[in-house]
Amino acid sequence: MVLCSCDNYDDAWGPFCTQLLRNWPDFRMPVYLGTESKTFSFYGLDIRCPLSQGQIYRNWSQRLIKLLENIKSDYILFMLDDFWITEPVNITAFNRILGYMRSNPKIGFICLKDEGGKKIPIPENLRRVESNYPELVQCLPEEPFRVTTQVGIWRRKYFLKLLRSHESAWYFETRATWRSKYYKEEIYDVKQTIIKYPVGGFFGGGQCYADYISLYDCSITAKSVNKRGLIHFGDTRNYPEIKKGINYYYSILLSILPKW
Repeated sequence: MVLCSCDNYDDAWGPFCTQLLRNWPDFRMPVYLGTESKTFSFYGLDIRCPLSQGQIYRNWSQRLIKLLENIKSDYILFMLDDFWITEPVNITAFNRILGYMRSNPKIGFICLKDEGGKKIPIPENLRRVESNYPELVQCLPEEPFRVTTQVGIWRRKYFLKLLRSHESAWYFETRATWRSKYYKEEIYDVKQTIIKYPVGGFFGGGQCYADYISLYDCSITAKSVNKRGLIHFGDTRNYPEIKKGINYYYSILLSILPKW
């Protein structure tokens, strides 16, 4: 498992691990935690922080690339730090879907959360198509957000192929979706969510969603709420202005160019 995070979100790690073991008690994968400099351990889990010693990588994609380079496995389960699982994982279905990827080298990514977790509705003419796998639908090349940071199984080399070290998580989803059209690997979505957590995660804009608090014990949420405060669905959020100067357009150019 790759648990994508950074030092500032260390308050999310305990709740994530608690909910993981509560809903997947036989979980035995090593967990590679994407910190900048901190380390973390949790009883019952094999947590590894390979980036905690040495150079600090502040950029989201660069840190993720360096983390993936420390992993030897061909396949990874990718999650963000605020995807606190709320229901028992369908382990049988998970193992079967992982088997599809192992047996078909064309599969690059399988999103394990159904389209309810997508950022925007999928237009009718871009909807997914049925596949040879009963649990999955194949994403068409023009589908928006076919590449997503929602929970999913990735072929590690394909993930590295799509990543660009200068991109934020938000730019990765949009720009890697565009790049994925020009690669041969296939992308799939599940018909029914395999690993359930609140849509978008427990955090929004660096705060905790009050709308999700009832899903967890108070002991799970207290530390993050005290540190970050609360936000509600529909609250106004002040996003930083995107300055469309030379650096912005240079960033787009780097995203478009092939990876050398």
